[in-house]
Amino acid sequence: MNDNRCVYCGDIIPEGRMVCPICEHQQIKMGRILQSNSATTEEVKMAYDFIIKDDIEEKANGEV
Repeated sequence: MNDNRCVYCGDIIPEGRMVCPICEHQQIKMGRILQSNSATTEEVKMAYDFIIKDDIEEKANGEV
């Protein structure tokens, strides 16, 4: 059994990591948006939807 899997999505990751690069990238982007004092709830939701769709498409196309 391979224990080297992302704790968020389950993808295989390098030994010593807990999160794959895609999930890590999503968390960094979301953190920046959520830390913004000027972001409205709707802006946060739209950004989250965009980030998730964008990263899923990149992963499907093998761009990451």
